[in-house]
Amino acid sequence: MEQIPALTREVDRLRTTEEQLSLHKRQLDELRDEYGDLQNQGTNCRFCAEIPLCLINTSL
Repeated sequence: MEQIPALTREVDRLRTTEEQLSLHKRQLDELRDEYGDLQNQGTNCRFCAEIPLCLINTSL
């Protein structure tokens, strides 16, 4: 019984971490889409102004 508060906090922490991970994955997908669009236009990624290839286009 005395472990319940600690376990509840851990569950909440993991849930928050999972939500943050989901958000970051969505943002990464959006950046990859933007990068693909820019490459199709012959333009570089906004994060790599002078570099034709960047890490945004790599898989995790």
